[in-house]
Amino acid sequence: MEKPNKSVLMHMASLLVGLSLSLLFATTPVRPQAINRRLDVQVTRVKSTEGISGALITLQGPFSASGCCLYVPSPALTPDMREQIDILIKSAPPGISNVYLTDAARRLEAQLLGLPAPSLTPLGPSAELPVPQRTGTTDASGHFNFENLTPGTYLVRAQREGFFGPPPLGNSIGVSPTVRTTLTIDASPDKPAEAHLTLLQGSTVSGRVRSPEGQPLSAVQVYAYQITYPNGRVALNSVNSKTTDDRGEYRLFFVPPGEYLIGATLRRVGSTPTPQDSYARTFYPGTIDGNAATHVKVPEGSDVAGIDIDMRAGASAKISGRIVTPFVGPNGQLTQPTNFFLVPQGDGGLFDPATLNYQNQSSTRTNGQFELRGVFPGSYDLIVTVPGANGVQVDAMGRTRVQVPIVGDVENVTLDVKPGQQVKLHAVLDADAKGAPGTTPPVRLNLRSLEMYPAPFESPPLTSTLDPSGDFVFPSVSKGRYSVNATALPANSYIADVRMAGRSVFDEGLVVGEPSGVFEVQVSSKGARIQGTVLDSLRKPVPTARIALVPERSRRQNLQLYKAAVSDSKGSFVMSGVAPGQYSLFAWESLPGTAYMNAEFMAPYEAKGQAVTITEGAVANTEVKLIK
Repeated sequence: MEKPNKSVLMHMASLLVGLSLSLLFATTPVRPQAINRRLDVQVTRVKSTEGISGALITLQGPFSASGCCLYVPSPALTPDMREQIDILIKSAPPGISNVYLTDAARRLEAQLLGLPAPSLTPLGPSAELPVPQRTGTTDASGHFNFENLTPGTYLVRAQREGFFGPPPLGNSIGVSPTVRTTLTIDASPDKPAEAHLTLLQGSTVSGRVRSPEGQPLSAVQVYAYQITYPNGRVALNSVNSKTTDDRGEYRLFFVPPGEYLIGATLRRVGSTPTPQDSYARTFYPGTIDGNAATHVKVPEGSDVAGIDIDMRAGASAKISGRIVTPFVGPNGQLTQPTNFFLVPQGDGGLFDPATLNYQNQSSTRTNGQFELRGVFPGSYDLIVTVPGANGVQVDAMGRTRVQVPIVGDVENVTLDVKPGQQVKLHAVLDADAKGAPGTTPPVRLNLRSLEMYPAPFESPPLTSTLDPSGDFVFPSVSKGRYSVNATALPANSYIADVRMAGRSVFDEGLVVGEPSGVFEVQVSSKGARIQGTVLDSLRKPVPTARIALVPERSRRQNLQLYKAAVSDSKGSFVMSGVAPGQYSLFAWESLPGTAYMNAEFMAPYEAKGQAVTITEGAVANTEVKLIK
């Protein structure tokens, strides 16, 4: 047999090698070369190209794009509620894993439906791994680069001492010490990814505090207050505070830009009298009345000096008396009160919720005696809470009106403490709102305090149970005035009326403490829908505007008639479940809380609203002009 020559053998060998390589590539997955990208983060001041050095940058990612796949929404959710949960899911930081995001969605759902908080998902071996995180610090130009990043979605945060992020969406009150953004880094190698973050620089407010005689006062607490409107009520919110030194000087630093009332507050009156016991809380430049105080404008990155406060004298008084309560402790003595509150009434003055709680300074307390010191002239509701007996968690309450004169004390006040009253709410739904036969009506009713200061009435939170007849039963509600709030209603439904013994109490509210039966809550499924667009003076759509629907003046005490929304990227907004009636629509770039529920706040804007008449089941289309 003829042997093949050398060239033939070499050719056959090359064919075998090629065949082997083909088989190898056919059975072994090809691993592409890793794509590493760079991210350039820049931090500057707002409305400036000036870089901020020394800012801490935190980068988290890449994140899974699987979304919140573990959450299954309840059929009892209304479209508005479902939208709130969708917003939570879409706006949550990508660093939250599916497990955590699912738990957050379930907790929000329970809150919206007025249900007990669900248990958290146990974190076992199958729980998602933590998302990778890196940090860095910006250089003198405000830049920092992250290298070797794989494509994906990332969260970038920046913070620096003395700087702040922008105010929350649609709200001029409250700023965060951080600013963040999300971005997607793709596989394109053309240029590095970029993230531009802006921070607001804090400011300094300084001055002196002097006695009524003009002498410097040390150890006086000075506050920077902003006016807030929780549930339409006017209150002071302390943003920053410092104590005066031995020269009576103070310096508030890292104050976010904004408008403030600067106030000096006397210390809590103790058992040892001092000259400061007669000093009233005084606002700059020297007034006891917060409504007459000068508003201090604090620009970004400024040093506002010379905010001197001349304290005012005010003859403080004592309120003393006795608590009458049926509750006794294990030793047979009267149960000691939990809190004393003095809530100012009728004068429209600004108040700081932190200053309404007083301590009992009576030397004899076993027989129910109390003594409150350092009270200034005025009209107050004196409220005391006492823990319930025999393991009852809900506090009992005593309440009475006291008038503190300009000169003299108030004595022999009796606080009759009684346990809360049972309140029943019976929901009456129309045919469309009832749902399928044999199913539980998709509605959850709650009570909301209408008092100026709701803390003693809504603490602990009002909770209810369903009795066999389907009524919502609140076992212990403190004496006061309340509105009915629905946290779960069928789609486009609304509370049409609340009635007691054939009389409507929907607008005025439920009065607890007077003899009553079951309150009938009528629910209609024929709510109207308002859809519209917010336009500026050039008729351009305005994104992220705050829109408020305000009822006619005769019904503005009814909190259930108000609606609020935020415009989308195209300036559009939708409000559903609107009750029939006369309304006005208002739109602002930003708004402090629920200020649209406050008459004094709304007074300058009344003529700038868009009037709208709502009929049952209608769809109203409108345009709203942005208020500047």
